Amino acid sequence: MSTLTYAKRKRLKQELEGWLQKRRFHVFLTLTLNTSSSADAVSRKFKAWLAQVDRWLIGNNWHKDATNCVFAVAAVEHLNTNAHLHILLRLPRHARHKSPLRQAKKYFRFWTKVIRSGGCCLSTGPDQGAVSYILKCATDEDAFNSIMFSNQFHGKSRRKCRRKTARYRARGFNLGENVNCKIIITHKPRSHRE
Repeated sequence: MSTLTYAKRKRLKQELEGWLQKRRFHVFLTLTLNTSSSADAVSRKFKAWLAQVDRWLIGNNWHKDATNCVFAVAAVEHLNTNAHLHILLRLPRHARHKSPLRQAKKYFRFWTKVIRSGGCCLSTGPDQGAVSYILKCATDEDAFNSIMFSNQFHGKSRRKCRRKTARYRARGFNLGENVNCKIIITHKPRSHRE
């Protein structure tokens, strides 16, 4: 547990925000749990979801070499009431061409495998305001402590992945006319046959 003062958390939040503003992200999404949860449980669910995303984008052996991993930053909000994660994703170069609708469907499917009641809201081509938005509660101690980076989950290849993500350069993300599209998918309970 962090024992940082509010002033220190605020300064660190500003530094993190400045660092993230310099990075290029391709997807901004919110994953909802629609329930309360603990920080450790949310972390495990995010790790499981991220593993499925990496497997889909990189292949079955994604865990052996994480240099082409998805780089993600996630901030958890409202753990005690309606827990949800705001996530920024930087996709591997070969995965940037996938349609936003296909991405949203896959992200939603992977998330509902992890948590059945979950929902997903995706926006491609996030602007610089997305970084501020995911860190909006970061001065709160619980929210500050629950900020996660994807490379903390990448096992033996963690160092390689960190080097790779540190070298990422800002490159365009070509979606044609769908640059600022927004797709919202929520959980729909199955109807019972009469």
